[in-house]
Order: sequence, then C-alpha cells, then structure tokens
Amino acid sequence: MVFRVLLALALSGLAGCSVSSVPEDPPPSNPPPTPPPASNPDLPSLDDLPSWLRERPIPSMHGGLPLYFDATQANGITAAADCAAMITSCLERTHGDFDACVASPPTCATQQPWTEAACCPQTCKTDFSTRRATGRSGFDAYIDVFVKDMSCFPSLEAL
Repeated sequence: MVFRVLLALALSGLAGCSVSSVPEDPPPSNPPPTPPPASNPDLPSLDDLPSWLRERPIPSMHGGLPLYFDATQANGITAAADCAAMITSCLERTHGDFDACVASPPTCATQQPWTEAACCPQTCKTDFSTRRATGRSGFDAYIDVFVKDMSCFPSLEAL
C-alpha cells in the first residue's frame, strides 16, 4: 500500500497536479455506478476508491484547480500508472523483488499502451535492467525509470 501512495504522489507531481489533504469524514453521497472489472487482477480496482472521491472534485490547496477522477481517461499517464500499479502490486507480494516485478508485467505491443490492456513498454524494462547492471539498487533503478524520468513511456517524453 505504501508503494501505491508514493506512486500516486509522484505521478500527481509529474502531471502538475497539486496534492491536497483528504477530509477525515467524507461527505455522504449516492453510490456511483459500478465500474467494469479490471482486466488485470494486479491492478487496483476502482471500487477501492471511496465513493466520495469518485463523485466529487478533490479540493486543491492554495487556490489551485480542483482535481476530478475520470474513469474514462486514457493516455500516457494512465498507461504509466497501470504499469506502475502492476509492479507495485507484485512488490507487495514478493516483499520487494524489483527485478522480478519489473520483468513480470506484459510487454506493450504498440506505441499507444493506453489503447491496450495494462502493460509496460519494453523500453522501460530495458532501461531498468541497464541501470541495475550499472550497480543501481532495485529501488533506485525503479524510481529513476518509472517515477523521475518516465521518458520510456510513449507520449511522456516531454514530462
């Protein structure tokens, strides 16, 4: 779970989103429609999100724009998040075996991974392996490739 929180914070920072505090007592709301099940059991389910987070904007701090959760959004950032979610789910099961977990997700078949089932680009896997071969720890190599740089994901080269 800690990996997912760190990943969410890192991705929101890279996407230019502000991170705000979550209210302790979420407001009551009507239940949202049930989203379709994820095609990959390693990905977190939308059902894991509190209903108030799916229905209402997340207020930002310091006058920024509110954030909205959009389950229909699909782009390079969502593809990167899907890849990272599979890796972090594996890390939880294997107690931090970065080498096995970066190698385990399906490899993307196209340069538009957001149009495919959840996958990780081969370039990312290769970048990770190259950093490991130069002596970087699994954690450091993961952070370098999947959090800091992310240029191995199509459409995220400019981030």
